[in-house]
Amino acid sequence: MIDRRKKRARRRRRRNKEELDPATDEKSVILHHRAYRIISLTDSYIILKFLLLTIPLIIAVFFLFPKLTLLMNNFARYFLTSSFPYGSVELFVKPYMKGEIHLLHFPVKYASPFFSFLVFLFSLLSIYFLSWLKIPKPLMLWIMSISVINLLSAVFFILAPSAFPYNIKMFSELYVTTEINIWMLIPLVTGMVLLPLPAGSFSKFMISVTTLLYSVVFGIIRYTLFLIILEKFSLLFMTVLFFVFGPLMDFFYIVGIYSLYVSRLSKKIGKDVTAWSWSY
Repeated sequence: MIDRRKKRARRRRRRNKEELDPATDEKSVILHHRAYRIISLTDSYIILKFLLLTIPLIIAVFFLFPKLTLLMNNFARYFLTSSFPYGSVELFVKPYMKGEIHLLHFPVKYASPFFSFLVFLFSLLSIYFLSWLKIPKPLMLWIMSISVINLLSAVFFILAPSAFPYNIKMFSELYVTTEINIWMLIPLVTGMVLLPLPAGSFSKFMISVTTLLYSVVFGIIRYTLFLIILEKFSLLFMTVLFFVFGPLMDFFYIVGIYSLYVSRLSKKIGKDVTAWSWSY
């Protein structure tokens, strides 16, 4: 009786196996013991694609940054001349790497003791009331960093404003050279994070180009706004502008563009089993 049942069960399993179509059977693609999708890449493929994604853009930035810094400073100078008499906003040229960079300098006022005290008081109250507000912690920490930096800057300008070691020309040089380094870093970062993705080389290259162009436009506009704020309100806000709204903010749009690309790509090829291998 038991042998008869076993025979029937074997025949049933054999019949079910024959009826399954390998093209539509999910088990023929994903076995039960396979857990993660991976992408198989050879070393030569990785090196070649990485060079194709990064070297052309780095070379382009290296040869174009003198013209880009000239464009950046002319753009800022155009908006600053409305607040200064003609010739007060000076344009300088300084050697940098194998080329030259352009910088701006103009007279700017120190913060008055009264204005510095107002900034100190406002920053102190902001720090105090942040603990009472129900806001997301990342936003709270970001506002807290702004308040703390402004509070320390206000104390410095109350006690010894003339000892402040930076002027507009030094700030311009720091910002311009930092932007050049970021423009050269973007192809490396985007190249590394885009390389493993199962997509065409052209689309990856265009994402790197888009990120770089966005960085150039954003950097020029931000530079102009920084100089206008310093001209209108004094050097007190130089520290917070650079450390809070400066180069650290570049990673926001880099991550944002990458995330948008990966999101669209995952929807496109998420169910395409030919694009993936399976790890044991």
